Amino acid sequence: LPNVHLIKQGFKIVEKEPIGVINVTPSYDEQYLYVTGAFAFCGHRGIVQTIYLNQLIELFHATIRSYLPDEIDANQSEPFSTRSCIRPMTPDGMPIIAQLTEENQKQQVYFVGGTNAGGFVQSPVLAAMLLDLIQDSTNDSNLCHIYRSLRLDRNTLSFN
Repeated sequence: LPNVHLIKQGFKIVEKEPIGVINVTPSYDEQYLYVTGAFAFCGHRGIVQTIYLNQLIELFHATIRSYLPDEIDANQSEPFSTRSCIRPMTPDGMPIIAQLTEENQKQQVYFVGGTNAGGFVQSPVLAAMLLDLIQDSTNDSNLCHIYRSLRLDRNTLSFN
């Protein structure tokens, strides 16, 4: 979108689901705004081939219009450049940590995924948790108890 108000710093807009968090980021020359968001869980169905994706895009555009009406109006002559991507994500938005069992049981292999767009933010605590698991840590700051809540076979997010 054209950067009508010369916004210099990026910011986030938090909306209810399925829109969630919208990121507004100025381009390097501050002439345009990149607006991204609408991270929706699509399950096992191919969201790109469904009407749900079009509905989500329409809702996203309406939401952007409510926050950035001048920018939308300035862009009326050009169609929106819309891109979609599929990111690994769980229904509850929390990551998955799974221990992959080896036949020889001499190696410990863990899988961490499903962080959607939160991988950068979540990676420090996930790394600390993995270190505790690998080292079989028993110290007071041990995060292994959270592992049960992030397993692939979880049914709840309780931390007990």
